[in-house]
Amino acid sequence: MTFFEELHPLEHFEVDLKEIYDQSTLSEQTSQHAKTIHLPPYRWTAIDIKTRIRFLSCSFEKTFSNV
Repeated sequence: MTFFEELHPLEHFEVDLKEIYDQSTLSEQTSQHAKTIHLPPYRWTAIDIKTRIRFLSCSFEKTFSNV
């Protein structure tokens, strides 16, 4: 059996962080509007590697703690 075959659903995740206000993807006007209405600047994606279920979340800080 391989490592992947031995995994149970929701046992192992790949986590990714994206900065939403990335200047290469948003126009300056869009970025300023998002900041004006106080949208969180970070988007987290956690993908279960066995089932490929995705969990999305946004945050104001680039930390793993959830306050």
